[in-house]
Amino acid sequence: MRYVSIVILAFHFIVSCAPPVGWKDRSRLFGPSTHSSSKNFKGSKNIRVMIYQGNATGIASEGAFEFRSSKNEVVKSRGVFVPTAPGKFVSEKGEFTLNKNKYYGDVMIYEENRQFTYVNIVPLEEYLVSVVGHEMSPKWPLDALKAQAVVARTYALQKVAESADKLYDIGGTTKDQVYSGNQDGDEVVRRAVRETLSQVITYKGEIAKVFYHSCCGGQTASSSEVWKEDLPYLPQKECKFTDSPEYNWELVLTKKEVEDRLGLSGISKIVIKERTESKRVKSIGIVAGGKSSNMPAAEFRTRLGVEKLRSTRFGMKISGNRVVIKGHGYGHGVGLCQWCSKIMAEKRSMKYQSILRYFFPGTKVTRI
Repeated sequence: MRYVSIVILAFHFIVSCAPPVGWKDRSRLFGPSTHSSSKNFKGSKNIRVMIYQGNATGIASEGAFEFRSSKNEVVKSRGVFVPTAPGKFVSEKGEFTLNKNKYYGDVMIYEENRQFTYVNIVPLEEYLVSVVGHEMSPKWPLDALKAQAVVARTYALQKVAESADKLYDIGGTTKDQVYSGNQDGDEVVRRAVRETLSQVITYKGEIAKVFYHSCCGGQTASSSEVWKEDLPYLPQKECKFTDSPEYNWELVLTKKEVEDRLGLSGISKIVIKERTESKRVKSIGIVAGGKSSNMPAAEFRTRLGVEKLRSTRFGMKISGNRVVIKGHGYGHGVGLCQWCSKIMAEKRSMKYQSILRYFFPGTKVTRI
């Protein structure tokens, strides 16, 4: 949902102010509330994360909360609050629950045509604790988690730089980075975030455009292969660690399932027409109903489902009434391979700086 209302945008700047005087410290990054807020640490700032869109739904607060509407009407109460108008929700304890997920920070609520957008205003480093803990297993080696923290911070700040005129900086799903609130038992993740505080990846003095994926399946892809943007620090890299459970996979669908998902009927032939330098499929040739057509591999993957067709590094054949696809890796393949970073840290004792230099050659890890 996009909003262009000048009134609503102006309201955003008016109400995004400091919490009421005397309310408790919001930070959990550095432990109990005896510590200073993470907002006060060099390089730390708030980030606006879209955490919900749809019909008005309840925000739960264990303690007291205050909601101030765009018309400056104030509601002070406890428990569950369901908004009927745009405004700002501030919990006394600095935390709230939405759809069973616990979050820190405040909530900006926007409304258009009875559809609501909830935006969590949260310290960047606290946001990263959630992202790292959801994008990578907290049980993985510390240096793999540190590499993930630096990449995730860099990605987030790049999005912030692009979102000055938007209601939020970044989404909370896999389209950006997974942000589903904070989890118990995330001490190792917090350490990874804390020990890389304010560190980002830079190229020639500027914040780099970085990406990551679950498993490259043997080779990462260059940025020019996937997005037509040739960035010298996002090249193709060899990464042949087969330990990942996502290194090899197989997907078997019926021809009818494939036809339904592609919007075609009478498929008699599906072939790979072209591959990229990293051996990923670039285009698919399809014969259906006696007519031939080509389809970009990225579209083919999207239509079949990105969680089913895990990457475009695959081969396939029609066998009777089945379409058999065998592939390698999971994700778009550009940038940091998470499974490779795990193995590099675990079996080669590589530090996070070395891992990042490998996947992003020519860059530096810089404290901002």
